[in-house]
Amino acid sequence: MSHRPVESSTIASYDYNPLTHQMEVRFKNGSLYRYSDVDQDTVKAFEEAESKGGFLHQRIRGVFPFEKGER
Repeated sequence: MSHRPVESSTIASYDYNPLTHQMEVRFKNGSLYRYSDVDQDTVKAFEEAESKGGFLHQRIRGVFPFEKGER
């Protein structure tokens, strides 16, 4: 995946694969999370959110299955 940087105090970058519905989020501390079954509307809303971290906490984390990746 080719990550896109974002303006956020906690998130460094993200990427989304529409074929697998997998969203990767890399945090500024180096942590990487892969969220599964994420629909394109949620990703679009994330991209448009003023607070990416807030959106992630409210609409992605705890909603979609995830696995922690390697740093």
